[in-house]
Amino acid sequence: MSAAPRSARHPWVRTGLMGLVPLLLPFVWVLDLDSCGHQAPVATELTGTMVVGKFELEGWAVVVPVLLVVLLTPYLAPRVARLGLRVLVHVLGLLAALFAAYGAFFAMLFAIFSERTFYGVGWIVVGSFVGSIVDAVLRVIWSTQEWLRSRAPAAG
Repeated sequence: MSAAPRSARHPWVRTGLMGLVPLLLPFVWVLDLDSCGHQAPVATELTGTMVVGKFELEGWAVVVPVLLVVLLTPYLAPRVARLGLRVLVHVLGLLAALFAAYGAFFAMLFAIFSERTFYGVGWIVVGSFVGSIVDAVLRVIWSTQEWLRSRAPAAG
């Protein structure tokens, strides 16, 4: 076993999960079924590049910092000396992961006059966002346990 606390082990997990997303941009993420004004529903396959291409400058000004927080908190938290602040860093990472997943789901599934569903590689993208949330939750739990153990009176 490693001497590092559980919350500090394997910081690359979340980075690896989020690293899948740009690699999957050229593939189909979403199937868009449009039936407004047509005799029969028209199916359109949207790639990750098309989904991400909907963002304008204001969207990127929010997306990039949030993704940086998601990616960097597992690396920065172990460098925080006080355990209580380390818990707060992991909570910040969890909130950023939740916001990033919400934004991804919204970008992939939001449409006014059509129905969208995850398709093909879109399920892997969803899995990577859910995996980053699970990783963040576990790090919050583990760092909270470490903080509570440090505050407990010594037996003996």
